[in-house]
Amino acid sequence: MPSMTGSPSAENGGSRFTFVLNGHHSGTRNHAMRAHWAERQKARKEKKRQQTRRRALPILAKEGLVSSASSSESQGTNAFAVTVQESPATEQVADVDNVETGQSGIPGVPAQLLTGVNHALASTRLDPFDSFPIRLTGQHHKLIHHWLSTHATMMFENMPASNFNPMRDVWFPLDLSNPASFNAIMAHSAAHLAHYYGGMTPTRGTNSPEALKFKANAVQILNHWLNDSEKALSNDAFAAVVRLLTFERYWGTEEEWKIHRNGLQKMIYARGGLHQLRSDWRLELVVGLVSFMSKPSWFESTNDLSEISEHSIRRSILGSSIDLHKMRCLWLISFIQDMRNLMGMSSQLYMGGLSVYPSLYDAVLFIRNDFQVESQTFKTKHHESNYDRLACLFAITIMVQESISLAYSAQSNGLAILDISLQTYRHAWESSVHLLRPFLHNHFANYYPNGELKIDYVIQMTDIVGHLSLEAHQGIEKCLLNMLCRTWDGKLPFFLDDGGTPDSLLSTVRGY
Repeated sequence: MPSMTGSPSAENGGSRFTFVLNGHHSGTRNHAMRAHWAERQKARKEKKRQQTRRRALPILAKEGLVSSASSSESQGTNAFAVTVQESPATEQVADVDNVETGQSGIPGVPAQLLTGVNHALASTRLDPFDSFPIRLTGQHHKLIHHWLSTHATMMFENMPASNFNPMRDVWFPLDLSNPASFNAIMAHSAAHLAHYYGGMTPTRGTNSPEALKFKANAVQILNHWLNDSEKALSNDAFAAVVRLLTFERYWGTEEEWKIHRNGLQKMIYARGGLHQLRSDWRLELVVGLVSFMSKPSWFESTNDLSEISEHSIRRSILGSSIDLHKMRCLWLISFIQDMRNLMGMSSQLYMGGLSVYPSLYDAVLFIRNDFQVESQTFKTKHHESNYDRLACLFAITIMVQESISLAYSAQSNGLAILDISLQTYRHAWESSVHLLRPFLHNHFANYYPNGELKIDYVIQMTDIVGHLSLEAHQGIEKCLLNMLCRTWDGKLPFFLDDGGTPDSLLSTVRGY
């Protein structure tokens, strides 16, 4: 689809658009523009007649944000039209034409943003040139641009529409489907932007007033729906709860996450089971993924990944309808962000990795050296030792997660015990990564309660990543090694802009 640019017209105060083609055929271009405009006017009038027959969602005007919406996405379609209230006396339909040309007096969305939105939605029935979830303010422009830039390659690379893309095909349409979800993703973007440019050690939670304001708006809208018997179990309500869960995973507390998680489970039961969401396959996927979680991090071994791992044949939550590839791609995006959270939860990891545990640090350096040697030799396929390296890294990071969770308890430091064990039996593992993996698994079995379950969880994680692309596999290894191999002087084994951090990996991975 060609790109489109808009500029104010001095003659009529309206907008004039030019479709930029590969050649310079101005006559053809002008004719195409006039024909397209006539078709749009006809379609717009027809849609306006249809909208007058729709029952709008409740008006919740607050500080110029979303006030009402009609969301056919909740019924499994992709078309949407949302109205906003800029003042108590003014209610208008949000239109990308007006936003881009700045007719509302608000700075226009950058042309590349709209081009990217157009590309991101090219495989769906959404029409970004017809309506937008809300009338965008300058604040929204900034946050949307940051959110899209964070997933730039995944969103805008010229991938075939037949290739599944979790951001383009699932999250983007869901986030634009209703005002509560849109406010929640604005909160997420604001929190990430504050963290990204704050120049501070990442910590659990956010103090960004902007993020907390958008979160409050999302909660207000959702609470209004939950008090309405017709909307309480709507697809819009489910989508909004999932996005609030996403926000709490990264920027809230475990207690806040559990409140939303318990509420979601009650909604699933009241709806009649997860299969009742099958009419909206996007919603079924994201709610299904959250249903695997008992704690808000994939580094917690109490979660259950058996549904999407071929290591297990159990399929109890989603049953035979599950699309393993799509679910694994969604899990990948979620897991990448958990890696950033894990580092942010520990100032020790952020500053010096595992260097305070000499033998454990030697073990992760050994894994890093194996990765570097193999990456110089085998560049286009998975190699036999990939599995062992990744399993070792997952086992160690699960121990790190548990050690952080128990930091303020009376229990022993599991990493210190592992460090002693690695030092005592160094001869049993230091000759190859293939020997280090069973050593770590035996350590789980001997020193951890429910150690066998932890081993099984590590195998499930490794199996899932093994079914993803080599790019994703190596990116995860780089991120974990950068995290664990950090030194106090700030040196890292891999470049930050080469997928060596969760943010850089998230902005480059293609989602499969």
